Amino acid sequence: MDPEFSLLKGSARKTEAWYFLVTFLVFAGVMNRSPNKRPEYWLFHFSALCAVGVCCTLVWHSRQLFPVNFPTFMILCSAGFLLSLFGAWAAARSAGQVGLWSVLWWCAVLRLVCVAGDPIYEDDYFRYLWDGRQTIETGSPYGDPPADYFLSETDEVWSEVLDNINNPEIGTIYGPVNQYVFALAYWLAPADVKALQWVMAATDWLAILLLALLMVRMGMPHFGPLVLYGFSPLVLKEFSLTAHPDVLAIFGMVVGLLLWHRGQLRTAALALAFAVSAKIFAFLLVPLILRWHWVAWAIFFATTALLHIPLGYGAGGGGGLAAMAGEWLFNAPLYFMLLNYVGMAPLKWTLLTVFGAGCAAYFFLAPYHREQPTKMPRGDYLYLAMLFAVPVFNPWYYPMLLVFAVIYPSAWAWVGSLTVLFAYATGLQLESQGLEPYGQPAWALWVEFLPLIIAALVSPGRRWVAGLRRRG
Repeated sequence: MDPEFSLLKGSARKTEAWYFLVTFLVFAGVMNRSPNKRPEYWLFHFSALCAVGVCCTLVWHSRQLFPVNFPTFMILCSAGFLLSLFGAWAAARSAGQVGLWSVLWWCAVLRLVCVAGDPIYEDDYFRYLWDGRQTIETGSPYGDPPADYFLSETDEVWSEVLDNINNPEIGTIYGPVNQYVFALAYWLAPADVKALQWVMAATDWLAILLLALLMVRMGMPHFGPLVLYGFSPLVLKEFSLTAHPDVLAIFGMVVGLLLWHRGQLRTAALALAFAVSAKIFAFLLVPLILRWHWVAWAIFFATTALLHIPLGYGAGGGGGLAAMAGEWLFNAPLYFMLLNYVGMAPLKWTLLTVFGAGCAAYFFLAPYHREQPTKMPRGDYLYLAMLFAVPVFNPWYYPMLLVFAVIYPSAWAWVGSLTVLFAYATGLQLESQGLEPYGQPAWALWVEFLPLIIAALVSPGRRWVAGLRRRG
């Protein structure tokens, strides 16, 4: 993106002081003077306030003329990650004194601060803005690609939006639920990314609230894992700062899981249709929830069709997804390791076939559905396997896995939530002459995936050794 590009930067130029004031008021309101509070209670709020400071620093960098350099970005994200670990530890050790509303309050403050910033290392939001306009003005974003409007667009603001859309010759890849939200943002504030940031931040906060209700229903002893999610630099960056619409799918998934856990399977099918219509990856969860309930499946497919039909997706949509599935390759370690020995097409189909067979085996063999019909499926394992099987793995896909890491806390999942940010170590951000703009150096892939793999292998091994010691 052109560093001098200034569109959409003026709407929050003077709001930083307001956010600092809000932070102070929040801190003063939460930190009451009760003498009966444990030290961990105060430590949680201290870590939350420090996390707000890290967010403010990142927001300040995002508002500068040139984007934050990659080392500074990773230092700030690493600091935020360590603070989330500290806050989760304090919440877990507070004997219940760090309650739900304290966690939700700080999650809201963090998102308010992030909305004040401008998207970092991202230009996808220009496509969101354009799709919203097309939906409102033409009735569907699935018609002509943006490149067809280069010569006919006369409005200066929209010409700048068009100039910054990546792959403008390809149609949109975003599902109908996303398009409805893009249209809402256009209606609220045309060509203004702030409208998108507000909607995504609010959706993210609501998803956290529903995750908390799910934790309560499952009898989890504290909200430490929720702190990890709510304070996660990855989640804050991708949804509140960058306005990625994957949070809409996460919201639908969490609603579906909560309704399913309450025994409302048919209503859960509606929520899952919403999630899949926002992001196709959410379909991994559907068979594990609906299983052999044919009425629920009928509701799911009917709702999905009703969400797609008004925008004419069947007539003009799918071209962008076809291009993405057929040509794109990014941040996929197995592909980069094996492409020298196997062609792209056979490698892709082999990995996807193995992944599909694993999903089918889990569906038929996993014991959870026989022993406890409402025991949560291990979506963290499924999404981890999927992210290694697909040829394009963007960092904003990873929070789908983190939803299940809240229910099944694990070291590897949260380590990955930090290391996945090394996907942004590209030629564009490193200013490397020897790399393509979106090319990655080999070291970035090792730093991104090796800690996750080691943590994933070590965690089960430690449990197995502990089990042997107990039996001995």
